[in-house]
Amino acid sequence: MLESLFIKGSVFLIVGSLVAGGLGAPISEDIVLLTVGALSGRELMLWPVAFAACFFGVLLADTITYLVARKMGNRAFETKLFKRVLSDERRAKAEGIFERWGAGAIFFSRFLIGFRIPSFAMAGAMKMPAWKFIACDAAGLAITCPTVFFVGYFFAHRLAEIQQGFEVAGTWIATSILAAIALVAISVLFLQLYRRVRPAPVVDVRRTDSGIPL
Repeated sequence: MLESLFIKGSVFLIVGSLVAGGLGAPISEDIVLLTVGALSGRELMLWPVAFAACFFGVLLADTITYLVARKMGNRAFETKLFKRVLSDERRAKAEGIFERWGAGAIFFSRFLIGFRIPSFAMAGAMKMPAWKFIACDAAGLAITCPTVFFVGYFFAHRLAEIQQGFEVAGTWIATSILAAIALVAISVLFLQLYRRVRPAPVVDVRRTDSGIPL
């Protein structure tokens, strides 16, 4: 389904999906990059155009997050959009990363799942210069984007085999889990039955001539 939509919508849908995902929609950035890379590997899309669309779409989404937070300041963290993706715990961790790394936090956050949006919003709220934000984000993206994209590109013809392998592995894992659960259940049942039918311990009540039990 996702593949056919990208083929038909091409560049605009790729960029739109990445922007929507970057703003909190349930669309995984990595899944989009892998899918587009796989379509390019199967020659259903021109890979230079597809890759450029992916890079631009991710960078645009990050920049929008930064600009919104920059415009609103700390008030941005009280909106529903940011509250949905930015818990108090993540915000505290993002602040800690910024205190330690400064502008480099934008670069490193691209490698930390769950801290991209908090870091970008924090950069905007702290009024980081736009050129510095874009430069740091693009530097990190220059590593993550081609890595994920070309994994999909080079393994495009093996996706079906990989998927089938995961299905087989999943079947074996599920079978193993069920077998383990059954074994535990049988062991517990056996232990309970054993305790019920186990003969009571014999107490020696023989006494000596003095009346003291042996």
